[in-house]
Amino acid sequence: MKTVKVQTASLTGLAIDWAVAKATGLTPTIMCNSETLEDYIAIRNSVAPWRFSPSRNWSDGGPLIEKYGLGVAKFYEPVDGQIQTGCEWAALWRDDKKRMDGPTALIAACRAIVAFNLGETVEIPASLLN
Repeated sequence: MKTVKVQTASLTGLAIDWAVAKATGLTPTIMCNSETLEDYIAIRNSVAPWRFSPSRNWSDGGPLIEKYGLGVAKFYEPVDGQIQTGCEWAALWRDDKKRMDGPTALIAACRAIVAFNLGETVEIPASLLN
């Protein structure tokens, strides 16, 4: 499988879900829905694979915010100048040393988890960027 390095701060979609799985010690698999032909990230457990989408699904992402003790806040006014479009939310790591922004609370939180555990750049399957 061909991989590429991408900036953690720019991760979205399946790429961020893959990276969060890796950052939290899970083994992600790219699967395809046979009816819609849409790819998704799956995690296998002892019973069957389940869809893993922490950047879009609160039942996946919410527990991670609690587990890692993230602070998540909405920007109502610029903090350091103008707010970038698409970066209206921020997630802070528990020691306030890592901050990641995003268009949603879940995406900001997912980027923070990846940044803290894997770094400012992350290697992901190239197919996830399409």
